[in-house]
Amino acid sequence: MVAAPAPLRLPGETGSLDTIADYLSDLASRAGCDRRAHYRLRLAVDEIATNIIVHGYGDGGAQPAGDIEISCTIEDDAVTVCLEDSAAPFDPSRALHQAPSCEPLDGRSAGGLGLYLVSCSVDALRYERRDGKNRTWLTVAREPPPKPSAPERVQVLLAVPDSWRGAATAALDRGRYRIEGARSGADVQARLSRKPVDLLLLGLDLPDGQAESWLRYLSARTDIPTPAVMLLYDPDQPESETRAAASFAPPVRDASSIKLPTALLAARIGRLSDDIRMGAALAAERGHQRELEQLQHDLTEAILPLGTALTSEPDFDRLMERIVVEAMKLCHADGGTLYLYRAKNDQLAASILRIDSLGLAFGGSTGRLVPYPRLPLHDPKTDAPNHANVATSAALCQRAIHVADISDPSSGFDFTGAGAFDRTLGYRTVSCLTVPLIARAQLLGVLQLINAQEPGGDRIISFSSYQQQVCASLASQAAVVLHNHYLLREREGLLALEREMQIGREIQASFLPAKLPVLPRCQIAAYVNPARMVSGDFYDAFHLDDRTVGLVIADVCDKGAGAALFMGLFRSLLRAFAQTSWHDATAGGEPFSDAFGPSGRPAAALSTDPTAHGAALRRTLARSVRLTNDYLAATHGELYMFATLFFAVFVPESGQLLYINGGHPAAMIVGADGIRARLAATGPAVGVIADAEFEVAEAHLGCGEGLFGYTDGIVDARNRDGVHFGSEALEALLDTMSDSARGLIERVDTVVKAFVGDAPVFDDISMLSVLRTAAPRAPEPAAEDPAPVPTAPPR
Repeated sequence: MVAAPAPLRLPGETGSLDTIADYLSDLASRAGCDRRAHYRLRLAVDEIATNIIVHGYGDGGAQPAGDIEISCTIEDDAVTVCLEDSAAPFDPSRALHQAPSCEPLDGRSAGGLGLYLVSCSVDALRYERRDGKNRTWLTVAREPPPKPSAPERVQVLLAVPDSWRGAATAALDRGRYRIEGARSGADVQARLSRKPVDLLLLGLDLPDGQAESWLRYLSARTDIPTPAVMLLYDPDQPESETRAAASFAPPVRDASSIKLPTALLAARIGRLSDDIRMGAALAAERGHQRELEQLQHDLTEAILPLGTALTSEPDFDRLMERIVVEAMKLCHADGGTLYLYRAKNDQLAASILRIDSLGLAFGGSTGRLVPYPRLPLHDPKTDAPNHANVATSAALCQRAIHVADISDPSSGFDFTGAGAFDRTLGYRTVSCLTVPLIARAQLLGVLQLINAQEPGGDRIISFSSYQQQVCASLASQAAVVLHNHYLLREREGLLALEREMQIGREIQASFLPAKLPVLPRCQIAAYVNPARMVSGDFYDAFHLDDRTVGLVIADVCDKGAGAALFMGLFRSLLRAFAQTSWHDATAGGEPFSDAFGPSGRPAAALSTDPTAHGAALRRTLARSVRLTNDYLAATHGELYMFATLFFAVFVPESGQLLYINGGHPAAMIVGADGIRARLAATGPAVGVIADAEFEVAEAHLGCGEGLFGYTDGIVDARNRDGVHFGSEALEALLDTMSDSARGLIERVDTVVKAFVGDAPVFDDISMLSVLRTAAPRAPEPAAEDPAPVPTAPPR
């Protein structure tokens, strides 16, 4: 069983989440989890840990903050993580496999939508409350490790007269021995010429000669490995014991009567087999010691100086070429290939290929690309790890793999590609040594050598343990050099990357309206402050007609570049579907039907019929949110990316406000006496469940009243002590409506920034404010435009 990381005890605070993520990465690496299993495990543990921190120990928690203890186990087929805390009792399993709650984030019970994602991620969840502590076990399946191969059996060649064969075979346990038969001395010679054996059981008399003559013949044949020999004789034959005793010279190790009881004969053969094995082990140990001494010499005299020389090679192609050439030279290999890992495509790309006996050279100084396809580390359809190919398996397991003979099916690897190569070029690939290039736990590539050769000869042999150590040492040196080259490249590209990020920031800012709509009796203001270079929050405001405006504020799950990309898609879909739906409803386009009945009524009719106008707005809201939700859930559901949304249409002249709240914090209607109404959720978060239902609700803004929408970055804002700003503090700021839409945003922003101080920004913060004025008035000055997205990274 693989050793799991030691248990981890951490304070129950958000700052511990990064350490938990590192712990899970170590666990996934030790367990050999693929990327999908690692992601599922991280998502589930992060959600449960966040629930403990925020709901158990944090703002509004039932008990003061405590610790979280994390432990884990690694089984053959699964990885299990246990989280233990001393907060108030909370059983997450009760919320699993239920539809996500429609409640807004700030009013939702502990877990909510996050536990729905946990249910999609884990294969098993168990909870118990004992000794005043919560314990939650999360289990994710993993690929089982390969089963260990059975110990090698003793190779026995049985060459006795036919009448003795039954007695001799009965003394050989087939679970311990691999037995072959020979019926004559010539047959013994032929079989030993094809394959060596450990033990030869030789009858004193064979049909084509006596044992003494065949032993002399075999001893003289230096080209045939001579096994240990046990002579078998019949004590009833004249002089058989005398002849057996006289034959005691290497390679004869023992002599025994074929007439012994089976148990005694088996014991003598077993004892000799044990001696053979022990002798082989001692010889192997002496050989290993010699290899270590040779390795020490080569490390100081060849490998380390080579590593220094590689660092001075400025040309990247020549560097890769030299790595292969020097590895072939040190390991007496006829061929070598260097694969580089392409993380973008999760593939190994052959960059250098050399085969000396064929005069074949690709890559490096040749300028010729290696004409072979890339090797995927995971199946593109199932994401299953590709262990069929020896190069990808070595990369995935991050260990060296030696195959003595690729034609042996017991290797477990698919060498059909090598077979096709051999048939095309008249070559024969036999031995193969594959070593991953790893630097700072990062896969850089794979070095593969083929056909080790005897020093001074051309016979193909297996790569010795010494050669494997030499290749591993060289690979380690090469990986460091390659890593340094990559770092230099990255350093050269930092300024360009920073510029690209700034361009991305500017592009994302372009998704926000450059100017907010201007309507009579209406002021609109908005604000966004990203936690990182780019944001997952967004707002929007756009005309539907000359007296109606669409208002949007939304929060994409997660932060950073991924959320920013999803934000661009989400905003574009929502606005496009809203505007086309409104066009269909008002301009006589193709009618569509929904719960509100058929559409397609001309705009002129709507302008004089408030009831028809309101029905068209309802259809527009419902259809645009439904289409956006169904597209995201069907097309991007596997990414578990979604957004909470508040989408309203507002008619300033009448004060009518129709809205859909998709799992977003409740927008608030603020009047002279404070908060008059909270516009709670009318549906789930958008993009989670296909065909979800979203109810259109209605509210009204009186003269001098305002609408305030926000993202949860405000209530989740923390100061240096880790204290959350919280919902109560926010609502206290809304005790009265300001005399301008921007004034309300500035009031909230000033207080939140003072509370946070110099603490880092935890989450994106966005606000949207709308004021219905008492009488038509000119638009506010340029300050009414949305606040620009900050051009420098947040502190």
